[in-house]
Amino acid sequence: MSEQPTVQEQRRARLHFGAHAMLAFLAVGLVAVPFSLLVLLVTAKSDPMLHLDHDTASTLNSFAVAHPAFTSTMKVISRIGSPTGWRSRVDTRSSVLDPLAATHTFRPSTARPIGPRDD
Repeated sequence: MSEQPTVQEQRRARLHFGAHAMLAFLAVGLVAVPFSLLVLLVTAKSDPMLHLDHDTASTLNSFAVAHPAFTSTMKVISRIGSPTGWRSRVDTRSSVLDPLAATHTFRPSTARPIGPRDD
């Protein structure tokens, strides 16, 4: 037989759950409110956001022009992370993985449907 929790343990469990729920609500609020304000400012095309965007773009462009090695490195990283880069890596391995995938896909299944049969 399982032992029933005492009233004090139940109360402690409810308090514990309530504390966790409030912390989760607070965390979501602390993230959602500033993000919502940022989205609102961006979609409204506010002057401070446009100014920040322009300044950031010009600063990054100036840095890229002054540091060609950094720019080349960022281009390589971008190409590695691009979908085309991932496809080329997968294609080189596909000759090994295709037979394995085919045997897994086309092997006879022993799975049976769950529930009553309509025979």
